[in-house]
Amino acid sequence: MSNWGGGPLPFKADAVASLWDERECIYWVYRVDDKLYLRIRGSNPPYPISDAELIGEGYYGTGSLMIWKDGYLNIFWPNKSPDKVMQRYTKALDIPDPSIGSVEKIAGTSHYQLLTEPIENITWFLEHLVQAGGNSTEIILIHTWSNGWKHSPFKQVGTWTEPKYPDLTFPMFDLDQWNEETWVKFRFLCDECVRLGITLFIRIQDYCSVKDPVEKRYYPFSSNIQRMREPKQYTGGMWGEGIRPWYSPLNERIMGVILATGVKHKLQPMNEADVVMDEGDTPEWADEVCQRFHRFMIDDLIKYGASKGDIILSIDRPNVFNHFKDLGFPMEIHGIASPEALIKAVNRYGTNIFPNGDGPDPLAEGDCNFKNYCGPSYDQNVKIGRLVIELNLIGYCFLQRSTEPAPGEESVLLAKFEALRGLVLGLQ
Repeated sequence: MSNWGGGPLPFKADAVASLWDERECIYWVYRVDDKLYLRIRGSNPPYPISDAELIGEGYYGTGSLMIWKDGYLNIFWPNKSPDKVMQRYTKALDIPDPSIGSVEKIAGTSHYQLLTEPIENITWFLEHLVQAGGNSTEIILIHTWSNGWKHSPFKQVGTWTEPKYPDLTFPMFDLDQWNEETWVKFRFLCDECVRLGITLFIRIQDYCSVKDPVEKRYYPFSSNIQRMREPKQYTGGMWGEGIRPWYSPLNERIMGVILATGVKHKLQPMNEADVVMDEGDTPEWADEVCQRFHRFMIDDLIKYGASKGDIILSIDRPNVFNHFKDLGFPMEIHGIASPEALIKAVNRYGTNIFPNGDGPDPLAEGDCNFKNYCGPSYDQNVKIGRLVIELNLIGYCFLQRSTEPAPGEESVLLAKFEALRGLVLGLQ
């Protein structure tokens, strides 16, 4: 595969017809003697060109091509056989963009609450991601914000109230019943990632959803009939040993979908993991609980088919962070939306990290959400991409801040991809 950014074409031809598509790929159909060939130039720098594909023989003169309303690439070229003059070749967008896969490092952007979106919006986001040259995205499977609790993998079977919050009604989940609608959507997401060559980062649980005393009452592992029936089982709340029997079936089903679809993936037991401490709890107790939780989740995921190499940890408790870092696990570092923040993180934690744009970065210059958390700009991402190559990091992902303009108005259709193009350019 060669590259082409302009000037003479990097192949010989007696006659050429060309066409651009909506991805900004270029199609070349060209004749050498009586043989007709097809090549495609990728949509992103360094503009790789696919290898030549033989269409047929017996052609002469010059021809043309077009993409019809049905999306098919049609080739018109004189041939000794009249039935070969017009070819309804294939759907243009089904022909792979050579730029996809040309970036070896992780290059991603994310809308964590993607599973709250209609499936057509999921497809729209993923297709635009790969058109910009990206190869990865992230989700959080269990969370409460953006009405994420309505899309829990567990079935809601009722509601409950608490005198402390007289104006609120909380959902009640049954950890023995699945919300099949969410699982169908999760399977669809995995299938789409396979189709488009995307690596899917799956954050199974979310600490941000439980550290707030109100939000945690929407969280399935806090508000469920099992816990209400047998409260003594749950010493330590959702961190207690009694909840473990319901973590395991969740891990098993996640891995079942992953293995069935063959999706490229990374797994994370909990996003920004920490422990909610009550009066009388000690930091040492919290460290042990957090460490025990991760040991269980890692072993359980591996039991159901996960690879240790596909597990990346996000832990906010320093002692627990250092424990797993010393065991060789890649550690995710948040608050990186500028090259300066990335350099600072590497100087502090080393290079076995996965830098991520989640969290605040005061130097970020890109789009901002309603909390004034901002992402990297195009120029910043070019520099971040170059640092990833220079430092030999796993890659980089950042959040789509433009999709969160105001509480309750989140939509993946507000995503922008120019900053991702900058990251891809920096990685090449």
